[in-house]
Amino acid sequence: MRICFVADARSIHTRKWVRYFLERGNEILVLSRHKVSIPGTRVLPWPEVVSENWLTRKFEVLRNAWKFRSMVRAFKPDLVHIHYIYNNIKNLLWYWGTKNLFVSTWGSDIINDYSAEIEGASFYRRFLFRQARVVTATSHFLADVTRHYTDKEVHVVPFGVDCQVFRPTGRVNMTSTVTLGFVKHLRVKYGPEYLIRAMEMIVRHHPQTRLLMVGSGELRSPLEELTARLGLTQSISFLGAVEHHQVPEILAKVDIFVMPSIREEFGVAAVEAQAMEIPVVATKVGGIPEVVRDGITGILVEPYNSEQLAAAIIELIEDPEGRKQMGKAGRRYVLSHYRWEDNAALMDDLYKSVLESPGEGR
Repeated sequence: MRICFVADARSIHTRKWVRYFLERGNEILVLSRHKVSIPGTRVLPWPEVVSENWLTRKFEVLRNAWKFRSMVRAFKPDLVHIHYIYNNIKNLLWYWGTKNLFVSTWGSDIINDYSAEIEGASFYRRFLFRQARVVTATSHFLADVTRHYTDKEVHVVPFGVDCQVFRPTGRVNMTSTVTLGFVKHLRVKYGPEYLIRAMEMIVRHHPQTRLLMVGSGELRSPLEELTARLGLTQSISFLGAVEHHQVPEILAKVDIFVMPSIREEFGVAAVEAQAMEIPVVATKVGGIPEVVRDGITGILVEPYNSEQLAAAIIELIEDPEGRKQMGKAGRRYVLSHYRWEDNAALMDDLYKSVLESPGEGR
């Protein structure tokens, strides 16, 4: 197959999709807003509107549509796959009449107030889904949101994890020091402030508890200031951003993974932790209840609630055998539902089903 991905070349998920299909003998072209190299394939930057003059901008919209379609035609793809919707009404002409178009919603591209017309986003989404032969979403939660814009079937193809990379280390923590882990961007939507405030309550009962905050973002300085104000500097370490390949090494030091998100479309970080037999404490939002089984692989709490978060974490700190059993259940659950090879094969099957029925309309 010759597959054209319209996707962010910086994303680890894009790179995983490219690698999977390259390894199976397919030829890939990636059209990306950011030109970042991906081994084994070409990455071309898509044309952008740059002029400030309204008349010139109209011309650029038409010119860019022609450029985009020319790049696609030159590659002669069997199918075009949009990973993540850029809600830009100026891109309507890019996809008009595109043969064998796949559209995948990832999360923040479709999650907002879907009843609102935000800069024409609703119209753009409906138009795009009408052009698509296949629509997919990364979770059942996202699929439900996507159905607000289309009456087509929405196939759920999750972001799976490599269970050979994310695997148990055999580490058994026999000490009284329990390490918590947070591996997300330090942004409001992921609720890191609620975890910092929960730590104040946790260390009162278990002063040797440690928290690793992994990630960067606009909240880092305010969170460090909050940590100092609460007297938690010795209990919380801010490690900054890390490369994805470093995450298993960090998780190997973690006893309980914490995800206090206010909004979460899927929750791949929780899946990665569970694959390593780490129990998860997370919030009941978005797609998280799909990936964390409450009372089985972890504990779910209400968002915006540091008290519930602290209570759930303390419960697991005081129950090492329960942590162990939840961890093992988490690994089994991931192997059954979120193995990367199985999830990617679902997309491969969708590709082949479309190419085997070329006469069907969109």
